[in-house]
Amino acid sequence: MSANLNRSSVDKFRPAAVLRDRIQIDLDARALARFCPTEVALLANPKVALAQLRKAVEPLLDKARHVERMAQLREEHQQRKDFVESCLNADPGMVPVHWGVAFREIAAALPGNAAVVDELASFYGQLPKVIGFREPDSYFTSVDSLGWGVPAALGVAMGRPDKATVALLGDGGAMFCIQALWSAARYRVPIVFVLFNNGGFGSMRGLFSYYGQAVGAPMDAADCAVYDIGELSFAALAESFGLIARRIGNAAAIRPTLEEMIDLRKPALIELMVSPEGAGLNEMTAAFFT
Repeated sequence: MSANLNRSSVDKFRPAAVLRDRIQIDLDARALARFCPTEVALLANPKVALAQLRKAVEPLLDKARHVERMAQLREEHQQRKDFVESCLNADPGMVPVHWGVAFREIAAALPGNAAVVDELASFYGQLPKVIGFREPDSYFTSVDSLGWGVPAALGVAMGRPDKATVALLGDGGAMFCIQALWSAARYRVPIVFVLFNNGGFGSMRGLFSYYGQAVGAPMDAADCAVYDIGELSFAALAESFGLIARRIGNAAAIRPTLEEMIDLRKPALIELMVSPEGAGLNEMTAAFFT
């Protein structure tokens, strides 16, 4: 269905059905129904489609209920915004570094024309709340598969050589395609990889731990430990591939190190030691949905 919606295309849905149906809007036809069951798929610009849908369904709404619901959503949005803000202002002296402090320092170091590749599985959706991406080709992310970030960053950097390219990666996800660092060095691609090292697959470890706490423990601490990677040195590994690399473990070093590496215009990696305690999505889930 295109973005050219009319009243008849919406009338077939009664209010109860609208609440029940799974509706997805996307500009990319390949993304429709790709990640979850979709009963109504709209191939359209979301901004245009949502405006037309709003006009079409407004006569069907209970206005008092609508006002109440919108107030509730605004309050919840503000609560989440305040939560992220509290993470950004966590103790800067914390060692290893808290993820929120790391985000804040990275945001401060990025030049205005930077292209950012984001594959931080523990923090999906959090980075754009910190960095206001406004320009086309400034932010790239995927929730489709792990291991996407390292090679994708090479493609972004090679496709937009006029921009500084910074890739934010988790240590677990990076392990799926770590050999792409060799390609970065071999072809001298000017990109800075910032690898968040929390000692393992933090998103999986955190989700299983939370799941156990929420519904009874199908996995105990020993089970969760299998998602620990161990004492790997990604800086040493990157150097062996031919990159300039540095490991840092305190917040004060993040901004100057990232600025220095960007200015080099060479393939480089910063291994950032972050706390294994707490991850963006898991912390937010625990704070708002338990």
